[in-house]
Amino acid sequence: MSQLESEIAEIPARLEGVAAANRAAFAAAAQRYRAAAPPALFTIARGTSDAVARYAGYRLTQALGLPVGSFAPSLASLDQVRPRAQGLWTLAISQSGRSPDLIAAQESFARPGCLRLALVNDTTAPLATGGTGLNGTGVGRPGARPGGIGGPAKVAAGISGTAMRTGR
Repeated sequence: MSQLESEIAEIPARLEGVAAANRAAFAAAAQRYRAAAPPALFTIARGTSDAVARYAGYRLTQALGLPVGSFAPSLASLDQVRPRAQGLWTLAISQSGRSPDLIAAQESFARPGCLRLALVNDTTAPLATGGTGLNGTGVGRPGARPGGIGGPAKVAAGISGTAMRTGR
């Protein structure tokens, strides 16, 4: 069995684990969401993680009416853009959580009133430890292939978070 086949076979157990492991983190984020009522959320991702971010954005807008956009990591890493971000939230999604461009993008939102969330496979990664809220949710597994366990586990984490906030 190839690594990809092995990861695909793990998906059902991982999805159950994602929901169970993140229940408290999602509840805490939901409480902060209700208190803060952010005007919008920006996702920060690329590749397969960006596909997951787009789907999560759709679900969050559908469930909460929260406008969701995508912030291109290169705006922060190459162009040194520091967005006007009063009260905005970000959701960074990454397999490794170690990509310098994603870290720079997430850090460009580091200011009072902004909540920086991260969904990563490696809870010790800088992206997971550099923000607040849902950091280090432990979806997937370190070293997972982009087409394997990481994508479905991140989607499940996003859907679980939405469901826990809205009852949907």
